[in-house]
Amino acid sequence: MRSNSSTFIYFALLIALIGGSIYVRDYSKYKRSVKILVDESENAREVYTGKIKPVYDPIDQAFKIKEFIKTPSDKHIKLGRFNVWPILSIWVDPDDLYSSKRGIVHPDNTFKKGRLWERAAFLRYFKNNQPIFTSYVGLRQHGNGSRKVKVNQKNFRVYFRGKYGEKSFSVEPTLTYKEGSLLKRLVIRKESGINFRNDFYSYLLNRLGGIASKFTHVAFYLNGEFYGHYTMTEHLSFDQFKHSVGHDNFIFAKLRGDMTSRDHMLLDRLRFKLEKYPDEEFDFSFVDQRVDLNSIVGNVLMVMYGGNGDWLQGMYLKDLESNGKWKYIAWDFDTTFSQNYFNRSSKGKEDFLAKSVELVTRKKKGKIPWSVFNRLIYKDKEFREYFSSKVDQLNKILNDSDTIEKLDMYEKLAKDSDSPEVMLKNLEALRLFIVKRKGVFCKDLKAHLNLVPNSCN
Repeated sequence: MRSNSSTFIYFALLIALIGGSIYVRDYSKYKRSVKILVDESENAREVYTGKIKPVYDPIDQAFKIKEFIKTPSDKHIKLGRFNVWPILSIWVDPDDLYSSKRGIVHPDNTFKKGRLWERAAFLRYFKNNQPIFTSYVGLRQHGNGSRKVKVNQKNFRVYFRGKYGEKSFSVEPTLTYKEGSLLKRLVIRKESGINFRNDFYSYLLNRLGGIASKFTHVAFYLNGEFYGHYTMTEHLSFDQFKHSVGHDNFIFAKLRGDMTSRDHMLLDRLRFKLEKYPDEEFDFSFVDQRVDLNSIVGNVLMVMYGGNGDWLQGMYLKDLESNGKWKYIAWDFDTTFSQNYFNRSSKGKEDFLAKSVELVTRKKKGKIPWSVFNRLIYKDKEFREYFSSKVDQLNKILNDSDTIEKLDMYEKLAKDSDSPEVMLKNLEALRLFIVKRKGVFCKDLKAHLNLVPNSCN
């Protein structure tokens, strides 16, 4: 009996030992997987997120201000170097930028996102060489392609929170979707290629009744060193948009990125109606009842005119409180007004010869703007007249006093920049595009759509 008990205890201990080793091994893997999830989660926060377990930040506590960023001097800016550019100065502890353990732009961490990868910083904003805004802020890296290790100049996102200081960026009220609403999240972005094209594309799209990010140009200093000429814009996120919409009962469906199951389902339902509804009942009125046509068609028109070969970016917004129409909000216009990787015409190397109409008729098939435009433009008289009137509106805008003033403002910025010859050359290319593009675009409208707007005669 005693022998049987000893044998039982022996096997029990053996099983426990094996099971324990498996548990330890698996628990170690579990902990590593949780760490990766927490580090890379866009939604990582200091409160419960619905992810595996409550997420806390054990290492950075970004809201604790370090000595390095306590009201640093801005004598480094040498006020007067830039007389036209607004100046944005940000100070952040070098360890919070470059160290392997906690640096947000270190190669090991550059693609890590979320609250755990926000660091405390000190921000000061100047206009006419006078400081008009000062606060501690939260700083994160922003973007996708710019996060790559080989990219030297990074993009950033600034968070205004009560635990740092000012709760919003109140000195640029025109940057938000609804002018004058709270600006809680600010994106600082390096413009690639032709300077000013993001801003100019956005300017034209907004004047056409579309909706796009709005920009302010700044000379950006990081830790006392001139970092480059950047743009500032509102961060288009759910948490930011609720201040413009006035509540949080709206659909926010980003085309690239996570969205809730509800928003995904409702957007798919809209797509199904616009793509599959019977042709004989699909007309201008059917679409106009469901979507804000100016936001869709304004974007389609600017894709064609600007030669935007990388155009399906942005998000859809629908206010559920007012049962409003779906609106399309566009962003990221880097590949416009030029020949580029996404749009290279075989006709020649001049930028104004970039492809136009076929960018919408032959690309992005099955997406909402493609479905709306291509299902109506060939058969619906009312839609053809509407689109033709939008072309006339664009051609008028391109030559009015506001646009001339906008281009003159770019020239002042270019002359005041750190590389005036390059910026002025890029601006001249943009002006040439405007002059030459109309003839090319009107010819393509005739060839592809058999459409001749009044302004093309």
